[in-house]
Amino acid sequence: AQNPDNRDMRGRSDLAISGRLSSLLKGNARRWFNDVRIANGRQPWSWWKEQIINKWGNPAWRYKLENKFDERIFHCKKNLLNCL
Repeated sequence: AQNPDNRDMRGRSDLAISGRLSSLLKGNARRWFNDVRIANGRQPWSWWKEQIINKWGNPAWRYKLENKFDERIFHCKKNLLNCL
């Protein structure tokens, strides 16, 4: 949650949070992030959140993510040792 001075509940600033995105993202997401950051400069987390939702939050992406999650859950039910 955000408070009025643009800090999250742990006191981190918007720019500190968005500055960590490059280290958190992998593959295509990291390449996309770096391209957008070069084109738009430093932006607050709220701006990045909107960009991420616009780029990756479409129904096809959510469907793919849900299927991967389901495969992992059901795979674990078959053989618990694979999930440890």
